[in-house]
Amino acid sequence: MVLVVLENQRGKIHPFSLEAVAAGQRFANELNCDLSILCLGEKVDELKSQAKKFQSEQTYFSKK
Repeated sequence: MVLVVLENQRGKIHPFSLEAVAAGQRFANELNCDLSILCLGEKVDELKSQAKKFQSEQTYFSKK
Protein backbone atom coordinates (compact mmCIF):
# COMPACT_ATOMS: atom_id res chain seq x y z
CA MET A 1 0.00 0.00 0.00
CA VAL A 2 1.12 3.54 -0.77
CA LEU A 3 -0.16 6.09 1.76
CA VAL A 4 -0.35 9.80 0.95
CA VAL A 5 -1.06 12.28 3.76
CA LEU A 6 -2.88 15.39 2.56
CA GLU A 7 -1.74 18.68 4.01
CA ASN A 8 -4.79 20.47 5.34
CA GLN A 9 -4.72 24.21 4.65
CA ARG A 10 -7.77 25.44 6.60
CA GLY A 11 -10.09 22.96 4.93
CA LYS A 12 -8.44 22.99 1.51
CA ILE A 13 -5.88 20.61 0.10
CA HIS A 14 -2.47 22.25 -0.12
CA PRO A 15 -1.09 22.34 -3.71
CA PHE A 16 1.97 20.30 -2.68
CA SER A 17 -0.38 17.53 -1.60
CA LEU A 18 -1.77 17.35 -5.13
CA GLU A 19 1.75 16.60 -6.35
CA ALA A 20 2.11 13.97 -3.61
CA VAL A 21 -1.12 12.27 -4.71
CA ALA A 22 0.06 12.19 -8.34
CA ALA A 23 3.37 10.65 -7.26
CA GLY A 24 1.54 8.19 -5.00
CA GLN A 25 -0.65 7.11 -7.90
CA ARG A 26 2.43 6.48 -10.06
CA PHE A 27 4.16 4.49 -7.29
CA ALA A 28 1.05 2.43 -6.62
CA ASN A 29 0.75 1.60 -10.33
CA GLU A 30 4.43 0.69 -10.62
CA LEU A 31 4.31 -1.45 -7.46
CA ASN A 32 0.93 -2.93 -8.38
CA CYS A 33 -0.57 -2.01 -5.00
CA ASP A 34 -3.33 0.17 -3.57
CA LEU A 35 -3.22 3.91 -2.97
CA SER A 36 -4.65 5.18 0.31
CA ILE A 37 -5.12 8.79 1.39
CA LEU A 38 -5.08 10.20 4.93
CA CYS A 39 -6.72 13.53 5.80
CA LEU A 40 -6.21 15.06 9.26
CA GLY A 41 -7.08 18.22 11.12
CA GLU A 42 -9.64 20.96 11.18
CA LYS A 43 -12.44 21.16 8.62
CA VAL A 44 -11.70 17.60 7.58
CA ASP A 45 -15.26 17.24 6.29
CA GLU A 46 -14.41 19.77 3.58
CA LEU A 47 -11.40 17.67 2.59
CA LYS A 48 -13.63 14.61 2.17
CA SER A 49 -15.42 16.06 -0.83
CA GLN A 50 -12.17 17.28 -2.37
CA ALA A 51 -10.41 13.93 -1.84
CA LYS A 52 -13.20 11.98 -3.57
CA LYS A 53 -11.84 13.05 -6.96
CA PHE A 54 -8.64 11.07 -6.37
CA GLN A 55 -8.59 7.44 -7.43
CA SER A 56 -7.69 5.75 -4.17
CA GLU A 57 -8.63 2.42 -2.70
CA GLN A 58 -9.16 3.85 0.81
CA THR A 59 -9.50 7.35 2.21
CA TYR A 60 -9.10 7.88 5.94
CA PHE A 61 -10.27 10.96 7.84
CA SER A 62 -9.58 12.04 11.40
CA LYS A 63 -10.79 15.19 13.12
CA LYS A 64 -8.72 16.99 15.74
